[in-house]
Amino acid sequence: MHLATLPLQLSLQAGVLGAIILAILLGLSSVVFGTNMPAPSQSDIVRQLAAWRVCDPMGGPLRRVVAKTADYTIVSPLATDGTGDASGTIFTNRGATGAVVLTLPAPILALTGLFYDVVGIAAQSITVATATADTLIVTNDTAADSLAIATASDKIGAAMRFICDGTSWIGFGLSTGAGGTADTFTVAT
Repeated sequence: MHLATLPLQLSLQAGVLGAIILAILLGLSSVVFGTNMPAPSQSDIVRQLAAWRVCDPMGGPLRRVVAKTADYTIVSPLATDGTGDASGTIFTNRGATGAVVLTLPAPILALTGLFYDVVGIAAQSITVATATADTLIVTNDTAADSLAIATASDKIGAAMRFICDGTSWIGFGLSTGAGGTADTFTVAT
């Protein structure tokens, strides 16, 4: 992580509190609290932020992992009540005893670059659908409605990623099955 990008990442992850923490860590405490403190090194900053779980030990972003055992509509991170699902969230079906359907928010320009990963942990189907029909782009289909992990031998460990381009969601598989064979993903149009 470059020190120059730290303020942006902190402000995105922790808002005003992150800016205050960053000011303290960068030795600007004299401005904030009227004290004189030497500036810590970049590794000191990253180590402290990792201890606070703002980033991983190498300075990269931590990703939220959420298990869903029933159908769930993913909440846009633009939700004004603060309940949105952050970009990069990893959804699993850990603990599910039946099929799970995740529904992506409608693609809009403000969500450009937002992405979610979905990983099968339980031996149950996971379907990721779009809130708006025909807004999922998958291999050889520019107007799909859903992408699923549904083949019995591919359910555990199979992974998919969904990226919003502002107009559509782009979905694709991230995993290969045992022996290097491709996992099977089911497309609905």
